[in-house]
Amino acid sequence: MSSYVCFAGLAILIIIIIFMGQTTTAKKTSRRDSFTDLTGFDQPSSLTNQHNITSAAEVKDTYLLETVKPTTAPEPLKLSPVLKKIDLKHLKWGQTKMTDMLREFNRICRKYDLKYWCTGGTLIGILRHQGWIPWDGDIDVCMLDSDFKKLEHIIQKELPGNMWFQSLKTDKNYRAGVTAAKIRDINSCYLTTAKMKNKGHGGLQLDIFTYGHRGNRLIARKRMNDLKNYDYSLIFPLQEKYFEDVLVYIPNNYQKYSIINWKQYPPPLIAVSKRFPHEGPIEANRPCPLNVEHYPKLYQKQESLKPNRKI
Repeated sequence: MSSYVCFAGLAILIIIIIFMGQTTTAKKTSRRDSFTDLTGFDQPSSLTNQHNITSAAEVKDTYLLETVKPTTAPEPLKLSPVLKKIDLKHLKWGQTKMTDMLREFNRICRKYDLKYWCTGGTLIGILRHQGWIPWDGDIDVCMLDSDFKKLEHIIQKELPGNMWFQSLKTDKNYRAGVTAAKIRDINSCYLTTAKMKNKGHGGLQLDIFTYGHRGNRLIARKRMNDLKNYDYSLIFPLQEKYFEDVLVYIPNNYQKYSIINWKQYPPPLIAVSKRFPHEGPIEANRPCPLNVEHYPKLYQKQESLKPNRKI
């Protein structure tokens, strides 16, 4: 009888051991599956071994800690100390106005299927800042001669009343220089231009430069800075990138263009001492006094024409 009891007790013990082994295996499998379900890891063992982690939640938390780094906004670029607080205020206002000028120019060109591309500081701003160079004071674009001639015939009727197309055909006082034409904001003023007391209009500007097309070459009508002759394929077909919130055209091979003209891509920053608008300080909300005198037709419906800033 005693031997029978011993035998039965041993059998029960063996059954308990087997059952416990199966339960442990099931728990391990469940834990492994939960790692995959909750974290998406194919091989979670690297994290669990490294940090002695035993739960899926811990794996997930550790993954987030290791991959989500705290981000801080980049520090604003230092500008030249020659810019006073009021200069910066009017510069920002002026840039907002000129963004609207580019928006209108872009709209008109797309409406009439006229091709242009951003150049100079505007292109540098797109490639390096996705918008304005913080100290830039105008907009620069290029067009082919053929498209520019079409633009001349339609642009003024398309522009809003606060903008004016200035060219040799529309302004007897216009000095073409390097630019073929400009779009001017009529209710603003480059103060340095105003001090020169010339008869030309001094409102904020979008500069338009032109190119001829011969075979596989684009020929700059005026050469300066990045205005030079290029292979047609360097510029066309045009690419698109954003300037602030405006989708604009830029050269096809803009990386190579940047290296040709500024030695690297994206273009490097200039010295802090040079970070100010080459056009000088801006009065963003009032015209130059001489503009009103020399262009009375532009200001027939305007009121409160005295500038806010001393000229």
